[in-house]
Amino acid sequence: MTLSSKISNLNPLTISFSPNRTAMQLIGIAIMLVFLAFSAQAQVINGYQVNSVTYTGSETGSFERTGPTTWVEYKTNNRNVHATFTENNRDEWSVYLTKSDGARIQIDLHRKQIFYNGHFLYNVGVPSRNLVAPVPAGAGWSTYAAVAPDGKQTISLKQTGMDTWQETRKLGAMRTSANTSNREFARSRDLQEVARDQWSVYLTDGTERLQIDLHRREFIYPTRRVAITQFEDKMNGYNMTGVIFGNGSGERLGQFMQVAPGVWKELGDGGTWFNFRETHRDEWSAYLHDASRNVYIQIDLHRQMIRYRAGTEAYRDLYRVLDSI
Repeated sequence: MTLSSKISNLNPLTISFSPNRTAMQLIGIAIMLVFLAFSAQAQVINGYQVNSVTYTGSETGSFERTGPTTWVEYKTNNRNVHATFTENNRDEWSVYLTKSDGARIQIDLHRKQIFYNGHFLYNVGVPSRNLVAPVPAGAGWSTYAAVAPDGKQTISLKQTGMDTWQETRKLGAMRTSANTSNREFARSRDLQEVARDQWSVYLTDGTERLQIDLHRREFIYPTRRVAITQFEDKMNGYNMTGVIFGNGSGERLGQFMQVAPGVWKELGDGGTWFNFRETHRDEWSAYLHDASRNVYIQIDLHRQMIRYRAGTEAYRDLYRVLDSI
């Protein structure tokens, strides 16, 4: 119901000749107007907060953020990716994308329009600040672990840093002599991530290249392929790109999101935002710093907490992590 229709449905003030009753009705109208205006303002999503929008016009569909700087477009009733985009910039009202073919897209929340190379394309339907789960599975996101049997050995791959991995080959329990107990033999090597695309992660140890193909579910070596029988996409401190936070009662209050390599934003659901630089990460946490306020944030996925400290004071728990991406 619109504001005008709500007002039109109010009982006319002329039904009572009591000055007190008329005054009370006027006060009630004023309170309702303030409440409705505040509610409408609280729902405004700006360019720094938006992570997805629906659109209408000659076609209907949606643009959805799938990674720190990656977006995809879907057409209505078709969950196959129609187009992919790279996010270049944001300002108070717009998100600016570049399509894979070089076309420029502006999602303008002030004018509620989407522009293609500067020309009107669609009307913005419903914007949302919700983080979108990565689709498909390998689209720019970090794989945490995968396991595959290869004859008598088991091969596992685990991400150990922002672009570092470790491959472990376990040969199973073996008895070396009659006087020794069974012992599991394993050997490991470190790998460097050199590239990734929609479905694969590409690694090398400096001599041999390895591809983790999530579409075919295979480890692809130069001379053989090994089927992946177990796959785990587990969120940790190295592959986290955003979290939704709230209070102890589970009420959502906002989100932290990585908007570029080493660059994060805190977006409060009330419309406030702060800028952070990432200082470092470990297995469970990302550490951020806002130099303008000398504020430090630890996003701790092990304890599911957002921790805060100002200057040289000790860290303290500030918010609870409700979800991560």
